[in-house]
Amino acid sequence: METLKEFELCHPCVDLHKIPHLYRFKSIKGAEDSHLEDFFVHGKLYHPLPTQLNDPFECKPHFVRPSSASEARELRKYLAKQLRSHQGMPWKQAKEQAKLMMTDQNRTIEMFRRAAATTYGRARLCSFTTSKENLLFWSHYGDSHQGMCLEFDSAGGPMRNARQVKYDDYYPNVDVPQPADESAAKPALVKSRNWKYESEYRSFIIPDITEDESKWIRFIELAPSSLTGIYFGACAQDKDKDRILDLVERGIFDPRIYDAELSESTFFLKFKERTCA
Repeated sequence: METLKEFELCHPCVDLHKIPHLYRFKSIKGAEDSHLEDFFVHGKLYHPLPTQLNDPFECKPHFVRPSSASEARELRKYLAKQLRSHQGMPWKQAKEQAKLMMTDQNRTIEMFRRAAATTYGRARLCSFTTSKENLLFWSHYGDSHQGMCLEFDSAGGPMRNARQVKYDDYYPNVDVPQPADESAAKPALVKSRNWKYESEYRSFIIPDITEDESKWIRFIELAPSSLTGIYFGACAQDKDKDRILDLVERGIFDPRIYDAELSESTFFLKFKERTCA
């Protein structure tokens, strides 16, 4: 079982790396007015579900069989506690039932897998990166340079607590019982090595599935100082830029505004800041 210290070393918060800004690329054309208004006017940062992201492997943890007698005992003890807590079994009966369940570990592991899929399938994730210059980001997430890149102050709000994503060839394991601390979020912070170029940090919300679904959080409200810049893509149309600027005028943020331009001689972008008239 990974300790909290090991988790923090593997998935450090952004402030540990002293990264001043984090970035999110967004489309403008396909965005609903209500979603844009939630963010720019009211400062609500939406955290989508894993199924709303572009990677079907998101939040797919798996369990492994106990590798030692002590791990098997701990798992059996945990099962007995769960049976006693959730089904009201007497302690002796719960221990006997847990022992019986351990004789069919495949079935027990599958039960845990389904429970984890339910929990992590309802997690809320918000992805950031460390660069506004990456041309692939502008193509993939910035609507082929027709969208925008949002710049956030990494010292405040959920950005400060955003954790670094680790890239691996294997799904993360889930410990049983699951940790009661932040390390329980590990399945939301591991992706395939193919995504390593994204240099991703994530803010996340793991819901308490015992609560009523209406109480689950979908947004995190930001402070007015959180959004420090808006970079419009080199191919963004004026009407789309005006759509965003009108919302900014009505909203809580006061970001600097930039227009991206293609370099004349290299495969790079230049960003020209707008000045007040």
